[in-house]
Parts: sequence; structure tokens; C-alpha cells
Amino acid sequence: MSRNWKAGSMTSAGIADFGFPLFKRETKTIAVVDMVESVRLMQRNEDDVIERWRWLVHQVRSTVLPAFQGRMVKSLGDGMLLEFERPHEAVAAVQEVLKQLSVCNLHCDEALSIGLRVGIHVSEMVVDELDVYGAGVNLAARLAGLAEPGDVIVSAEVQSQLRDGLNMHLQDLGLCYLKHIDQPVRAFRVSAGASGHNRWAPDQSADLRPGLAVIPFSGQGNDLALGCAMADDMIAALSMHPGLRLISRLSTAPLTEQSWNPLQLHRLLGVTYILSGSYVCNGDRVRLRVELCDARDETVIWAGGSVAKVSDLFEGQDELIPYVVRQVSQRVLAQELERVRSLPMNSLNAYSLYLGAGELMNSLVRNEFVKAKDLLDHLANRYPRQAASYAMQAKWHVFKIVQGWSDDGDAEAVQARFCARRAIDLNPQQVDALTAEGLTRVIFDNDLAAARLSYGQALSADPQNAYAWALSSGLHSLLGEREQALHAAAQSIDLSPLDPNRFLFESYSALANFCSGRFDCAANWARDSVRHNALHAPSHRLLVAALWHDERVDEAQSALSRYLQLEPQARVGRPLQHAQGRNADAGVMLGQALRAMGLPP
Repeated sequence: MSRNWKAGSMTSAGIADFGFPLFKRETKTIAVVDMVESVRLMQRNEDDVIERWRWLVHQVRSTVLPAFQGRMVKSLGDGMLLEFERPHEAVAAVQEVLKQLSVCNLHCDEALSIGLRVGIHVSEMVVDELDVYGAGVNLAARLAGLAEPGDVIVSAEVQSQLRDGLNMHLQDLGLCYLKHIDQPVRAFRVSAGASGHNRWAPDQSADLRPGLAVIPFSGQGNDLALGCAMADDMIAALSMHPGLRLISRLSTAPLTEQSWNPLQLHRLLGVTYILSGSYVCNGDRVRLRVELCDARDETVIWAGGSVAKVSDLFEGQDELIPYVVRQVSQRVLAQELERVRSLPMNSLNAYSLYLGAGELMNSLVRNEFVKAKDLLDHLANRYPRQAASYAMQAKWHVFKIVQGWSDDGDAEAVQARFCARRAIDLNPQQVDALTAEGLTRVIFDNDLAAARLSYGQALSADPQNAYAWALSSGLHSLLGEREQALHAAAQSIDLSPLDPNRFLFESYSALANFCSGRFDCAANWARDSVRHNALHAPSHRLLVAALWHDERVDEAQSALSRYLQLEPQARVGRPLQHAQGRNADAGVMLGQALRAMGLPP
């Protein structure tokens, strides 16, 4: 039987009828490996060159390609054509080939050493079980022609999926003219190693928060858009957490589906934790599986996942992403706190000390509160020019006064002022230092004008800082600026969906509502604050007073009983002693309610 073959008329089905293999179009990464000066080498010692070349090809087939999911498309007498699913696997594989080549050349004369040059490109190609076809193969071969012995040259399409400094160093060669290709091509030289990583590693003494990298989640096939979008949402949500330093998506996007090593990312990006995972789609439903890894020792500290509708995810109607975000923030804090509680202080990293001190201080458990001061002292001694630790020490002394735990208020005031001023001297633009300065001005100096200036500078430096908004709300409450107080309190709550110290912001919301005469709302916010931290004395006092002024005396008595169970030595103290303007009587109202309920002065 005969068949007429016409140009452009052949299909995979037609070829199959003649016994040819089926072909398909797929995106593949092609590496062309070429022996340098093969003619000269063969002329000098053909048998020796052939023996060493055959050994190298065997190593590539038996060891290198299986390790990197590659395929030997063909092996010529002086070259190899290799196929890979992804660029990073191709680059890692050819780097391993070059290592094997050094063994191959180990005992031969330098003049007879085999040299290789490699070109790598990724594009859609025609693939069958015997070969690969298309312009992408030709481009990879032309790129190899640019290379010097030992060089690996990649196209811009390959470079876009690599990360300079992670197992490799990239050098931009600019636009290069290649034989038989009309337009110049952007090319990059790849060198083994991560020689540049120290240039980008963050100065961790400048930011004591643990770093978190969210790796775009890997999905089915080549469609990574959903995984990147989910990672974006998580980065956006986690970046609002004041205890974490989030790495931007642009820094982690090239790591998609790459075989990265946690320790490498720890050194390269300065991260402590890595969130990664994968997803499977079935129609409009996606199943996401994620794991949180401590990059310091490569241990998985949490793994979980859930199922959601894709349409709901991006309309903000599904709990999958909020669930993962909550788990990650809680696990990171728990992990760092456990390190602080279990390890000697000299063995702890700076951010573990700082984060652990904050967590212990805000727990408001007395023995942990004292431990927090020890950690902060140790941190200040180790890093005497770090403003954040002094700022937190100032806050510690304020908390001690507000909780009613100090027998010497004057001494606390001296220490708080010193620490706040030291933080400002070290870094007058840092938000923590500015808020500490403002807080001490309010509590110890009754200098509300200076506090207003400090809080304003803090919010100018970081408009998303929930703590600065909360303190501003408290200041507005004292000044009788009721609308501003309520607005600032609402801002602090909106900005702190994940903050473990949310109880503080809820307490300031209760204060703003109390000073505005909205006693029912004040009681609700105070109750929320107490629910999140039952040991926060100001919230208990506000709850009792708000209920009393709302004429819910029985509820007020019940709230006071619970407060006294937790803090038998509780007293009225001097609540809102600095209230001014329209709220000059706010402190009187608060004290009146507490005394009426029987709390001692």
C-alpha cells in the first residue's frame, strides 16, 4: 500500500500508521553538551579520548540523569543532547556532569584534557521517544557555541526560573548574536556555587524578628498561577504580623518547584522558617497541603492543609488561607518561645531572645514576666547598639506599673525613661523606640504633647503599625479627642488580625469607648481583651467600670470577683490620672466605679 506524503499534511496519527513513534508538543528544557576541540583530541590520542568519553557518557546515563529526572536523547561521538522537565534540574545536572569530567581528566596530560561547553534553553518542543525537534533545540546548540571550556550558557527563559546565589552564580552576558538567528538573544553564564549569597543575606542584628519565606506552591503540570496566587495571599496576611519578617514574593518566586535546601535559604535569605507545599485541583476545588519547616535544622514543625473552592479563595470567602496563616503564626511563636524556655541564653539567637522576651512579657504571668527582663538584659549586653531591646525594656517597666506589681514607682520611672531615651539615641526613626518614648511620656511625665509628637513620628515611619495606632488611641482618649480615639482604636484592630497581643488593642478600644460614654461597647471590648489575656489588669478594671456605669451591677460584681481571683492584691490605683479636656472626668468615673464595687484604693 502506498501513501502520498505532502508537506504540512502529516499528523501524529498518519506517522503512527507507518510505524513511527507518536509525537507531542511539550515544554522541555534542553541541554546541549559539546566536547571542545574534539577533532584535535581525537587526532592526538583517539583510543584514550574515546575511552574517557564513553566512561563519562556512562556516568551521565547511570548516575546523573536518574538523579535529576533527565533523559539522554542522544549521544554523539563528541556531544550529548539531554532533556529535562525544568531548568533548575538541567543546570544542576550539567554542573554534576562537569564534576564527573574532572574525575575523567584526573590523570591525563593537560593538553589531552576533555573540555565541555554547554547551552541550555527552555521552550515548547516536539518530543517523541527517540528525539526532540524544533527551534529551541537549535537555540540551545547556538548558546553552547558562545561558551568557553567549562562554561554553561543559558537563555533568558532559563535564567528567569533560576535564583542567583542559590547553588549557582549568574552573569548577564547581554544581547548576543548567534549564527543563523536573526535577532540577538539575551544570554547568561552560570557558574557553580553560591558565591554571591553573602551580599544579600540580611543583617540580622538590624531586625530581630524571625524571617519567613513562603515558597509558591507547586501544582499540576506547568500551571503555577494558582500556587503563586495563594502564596501571595499568605504573604500579604502574614506581613501584617508584627513578630515576623516576610520575604517578598519576588525573592521566592524563582524557587517554585525547585529542589532547594532549607539551610541554603537560611543563609541566602536570612530566613528562619520556610512555608512550602503543593496543591491538586479537581474542577473548581483545590486541595492544598503545606508544611512549615525550621530552616536551622530542617525539621518540619507543622504540616496541614484543607480543601477549598478556587472561586471562593479569591473572593475572600474561604477559610483555607486564614487557617494556614493562623497556624503558621502560632507555630512560629510557639517554636521560638520553646527555645527561649529550654535553652541557655548564650545559645539563643538574637531574634529568639527578642521574640521570646516579648512573648513572656505579654503573657503577664509573673515568673515569665521576670524571665522576660532577664532575656532583655542579656540581649542588651550582647547587642548594646540595638534599639529594639531597650524599647522593649521601657515597655516592660510600664507594664510593671500598670499591672500594679511595683513597690517603687519612682525607680520604675527612672529605668523606663533611661531605656526609652537610649532606644531613641540609637535609632531615632525606629517605631519601637518612638512608641516607647511616647509611652513613658504619658505614664511617667504627663507630657502628652511630647507623646503626640512621638506617636505621630512612629505612624509616619510605619502607618501599618497596630501598636502605634493603639497608643495613639489611648492618647486621644486622655485628651478628650473622642472621635480620633475611636478611629485610632479601630485602625489598631483592623491591622492586627493575627497579633498574639491583640488583647492590648482591644483594651485600648475599650478605653476609647469608655471615655466616649459608650459603656456597652467598652464592656464588650474589655471582655474580648480579658478573653484573650485574663491577666491584663487594665482590661479587668475597664470591664468592671463599664458594666457599673452601664447599670449592670450584677455583671460588674461578677467581673470584679473574677479579677480578684486572678489578682487578690488588686487596687484602684490612679486610673487615667492624666485625662484632660473633655475627658478630665474620665479618670474620676473609672475610679468611682471601682471604689463603688469595693476595690481598695
